[in-house]
Parts: sequence; structure tokens; C-alpha cells
Amino acid sequence: MSKIQRKDWISILSKTETIDLKNCIENINYTKDYKIIYGPNVGSIMIRGRLGGNGDPYNLGEATLTKCVIKLEEGVIGYSYHLGRDKIRAEYAAVLDALMQDNNYYSKLQSMILDLKDKINKKENHIINESNSSKVDFFTLVRGDG
Repeated sequence: MSKIQRKDWISILSKTETIDLKNCIENINYTKDYKIIYGPNVGSIMIRGRLGGNGDPYNLGEATLTKCVIKLEEGVIGYSYHLGRDKIRAEYAAVLDALMQDNNYYSKLQSMILDLKDKINKKENHIINESNSSKVDFFTLVRGDG
């Protein structure tokens, strides 16, 4: 199994539900203390889009974002962010980010993180399939005049 990169596990953790993050921490029996350096704080970010996917950028609107930074007793710093207002979710994800950087926990957590990725993919595919089933295709019929 190839090693998962940090940017990938942070992305996965940002999309994972609180209960699943808590279960990961409990499954490895992590009970040491950690220090919260920042947050968890709720703020907002501007979501930007592009016309046609690659045209001029425009401001689509604001979204709520929760961030957290923690430091393990061993000195490893963990970061997290996610859309929404769940502060506990942000804290758990920051702890897991820090633990993934520690070789003692990495191998235990890697398979759990990949399982979370599969769960997220299944959920996203379900949403896509649901929306495709109600898709309406519009077309234009051109009449010949001559």
C-alpha cells in the first residue's frame, strides 16, 4: 500500500462526519493530552466561481468555515478545516492530522483514512446518481424553411 499524502488526508478529514473522526481516535486508543493553539473558530470564506468553468472569476457567495490547530504532547502540530459550524469535528480532524504525521500512529490510521475516503466517494456517487435520475435534457429542434 502506497503512503497517502498529507494534502489528501486533510481533504478526506475535512469531508468526514464527526462520529467517524471520533471512532478513528477511539480505535487507536489515543488518550494523551494535546493543546489547542487556535480555535476551533467559525468564520466565513468567499466562494469564487468561473464563468463556463474557465472564464472570468466572480464571487458566488459566502460559506461558513470552521478551523482548528492543535499541538500534541510530542510537539506535532495538526491543522483542520471544514465547511460548516461543527467545532468538535474540527478539533477531532486536527488531532488526526497530527497523529498521521507521527510514525507510531500513521500505519494504524492509514487504512482507516482510506476507508473514510471510500465512504465519502460512495456518498458523492449516490448524490450524483440521484441528481442524474431527475436530469432534464433540453434540445432545440430546427425546422428547415425551404
